[in-house]
Amino acid sequence: MFHVKHRLRALPRPLLAALGLLALLAAACATDLGSPDGWAAPVEADGLVLVQANKGELVAVRLGDGPARVAWRFPEDAALPAGVDPDDLDDIEAFYATPVVDDGTVYLASFSGEVLAVDITGDGPRLAWITRLTHELVASPVLRGSVLYVPTEGGELLPLDADTGAMGASLATATERYWSRPAVGGSAIYVAGLDRHVRAAEPQAGERWALELEGAVAGDLLLDGETLFVGALDRRMYALDVLADGAERWRFQGDGWFWSRPLIDGDTLYVTTTNGSVYALDARSGTEQWQFREVDDEIRAQPVLAGGVLVVAMREGVLFGLDPSTGVRQWQQTLSGSKLLADPLVLESSILYVTDGGDLISVDPRSGATTTVFEGS
Repeated sequence: MFHVKHRLRALPRPLLAALGLLALLAAACATDLGSPDGWAAPVEADGLVLVQANKGELVAVRLGDGPARVAWRFPEDAALPAGVDPDDLDDIEAFYATPVVDDGTVYLASFSGEVLAVDITGDGPRLAWITRLTHELVASPVLRGSVLYVPTEGGELLPLDADTGAMGASLATATERYWSRPAVGGSAIYVAGLDRHVRAAEPQAGERWALELEGAVAGDLLLDGETLFVGALDRRMYALDVLADGAERWRFQGDGWFWSRPLIDGDTLYVTTTNGSVYALDARSGTEQWQFREVDDEIRAQPVLAGGVLVVAMREGVLFGLDPSTGVRQWQQTLSGSKLLADPLVLESSILYVTDGGDLISVDPRSGATTTVFEGS
């Protein structure tokens, strides 16, 4: 059960190193980054749903009452600026990073190290700029004002001018790779890496503070007010005070790695583990309210609330609809032969999941009924 600790307890350095190495090896095996396919989440932009239907290909799908229609494909249908040859886009590999949409522009970060700005305000996609980095990209970038912050496999947090793609110096450099999407609040950018450190940086001042945890961080961060929620591979969920250099407010011990992004609703924090557990925690104290676990399977997609139901997706395609107040199962659905790794997209009356095969699945959050609205590769 839960216990509160006010400071991080140090473990012997040899043990820390061994645990970190094991975590890295296990993570690399589980994600198969040597032959990347990507797990970018679908996003909505100008009435279209953008989804990675094939490795390294972004498809714009128009949903309606009838069958989904493909509006365009990137890079196949892209208009290119002067100086960019179509062959320059042939080496784009999978998208692990979720696209960032802002006012008619979509920012993409590929595993092979390209960062691209794509204008989608016309009839088809138009490449505005492309910047090639020296390291691969897994973590999703974040946009703040006119700057795109890109975490890299080389442990850099790189600022790119959102209008031109011009790159600045790293603001927060880790000794291991970044897989976690940063969080932005006020003037600060918060980022966590596989080197077990959480860092806060500012555009002008660079790194402000760094805090070492007891486990590597692979999942996306969640900032709520002055509290940064960080799930780690030491089976702990941390709540950190960003106004006190990351001082620990509480920690919660779970039954597996915390990899998926937490979800907060009011005073309740919903978190999941790679052992198939869903926990509801008091966001202020970390006290466990309930736990749900029926399937021994990894949960990587963020849980979502829709239609008064907490919807959770297991890696092997099992979906659960839970009562968010009690954790009682309301429905269960299985997508045979499909893996669910990406965060879902919540629409007005449905939830969209993309499978490892690029299919787009619509889920009714009230009943669990599923419909394949688009077939990928």
